[in-house]
Amino acid sequence: MTDIERKLGLGRDSLIALSLLLGSDYYQGVHGLGPESACEIVKSIGDQFVLKKFDSEGLGWVKKRRGDKNNLGRDDNILEVINAYMKPKCHSADSDIVHKIDSLYRLKYSQYTHHAENVKTESIDLGFLMHLILFLLWFLTLIIQQ
Repeated sequence: MTDIERKLGLGRDSLIALSLLLGSDYYQGVHGLGPESACEIVKSIGDQFVLKKFDSEGLGWVKKRRGDKNNLGRDDNILEVINAYMKPKCHSADSDIVHKIDSLYRLKYSQYTHHAENVKTESIDLGFLMHLILFLLWFLTLIIQQ
């Protein structure tokens, strides 16, 4: 993270703000706003204040600043999105479930590499891909249930 801050001049809050402006899995973003304009806006506010401004005022002021119609009011979802980035619901790296998943992945990978050495073909091993997909779906259901 320090490399990103040093090279781009953007801290964690600024990166979250960029995801709000440009759009992400969690939020649609501001239509018509490009990366350069978004970076300019975020840097002009500053890393310490940008998320507070987004939470209190929404993103309507961004459109107004650009001269577009202000059709974006304060959005209550912004705080939820900010919290999803700041406090993600995931397991810590040293938790038992992560160690179990890591062990299973290593086992599957070793089985695949052993199998790949014995098979002389250039096609994709669809059986392994299906197992990997099923494994990932199983893993996601574990995370969602907790």
